[in-house]
Amino acid sequence: MLRIFVTKFLDYFIDYSFGVDVYDLIGAEFFSFIEVKNIRLQPTEILPENKLYREDLIELLRGKEVLIADDRELNLIAMEKNLTSFGMNVTKVRNGYELLKIYKNNLSENGESKFDLILTDISMPLKNGHEVAAEIRSLERENKIDQKYSIPIIAISGDDDQFGVESAINDYFIKGDDPDYLMQLIANNLTKSITH
Repeated sequence: MLRIFVTKFLDYFIDYSFGVDVYDLIGAEFFSFIEVKNIRLQPTEILPENKLYREDLIELLRGKEVLIADDRELNLIAMEKNLTSFGMNVTKVRNGYELLKIYKNNLSENGESKFDLILTDISMPLKNGHEVAAEIRSLERENKIDQKYSIPIIAISGDDDQFGVESAINDYFIKGDDPDYLMQLIANNLTKSITH
């Protein structure tokens, strides 16, 4: 019997172990298992041919309502400046509790949000970005919002190790990355929600 264990396979993308019991080397009978420990959410790769020019971004993003949360005022100011330069309407909050309060207060009678997108920091007081996203997804389920119409949530963090596929977050942006990439991510996520 041969048992193979592989750990930390493709470390950047996946941490898992798996084993294979081989009873017949000819391949007549074998058993395998995979134990998932942590699968990291991969940031969306925007291919050069899919990048939008600034004019196209402005046309797509103009008038879109975005709710942003960060506990650092300078981050909020920088994000607001970038987003409004593309014609987006911005509502800013300083923590996850405020984000949820504003989100809930802006739901229609059928549970749809007035916001087109949420940008949230992960490490915030009162409620972190993961907790906020999970609660929003729970509200969407309660209101019977079809998953394809769920609000896109993009997390913003200084650490790419904070994102797992079990998260209710659609995408993420690492602080310090190119702000133009953030706008491409936003456009990509909004386009997905429009085309569903």
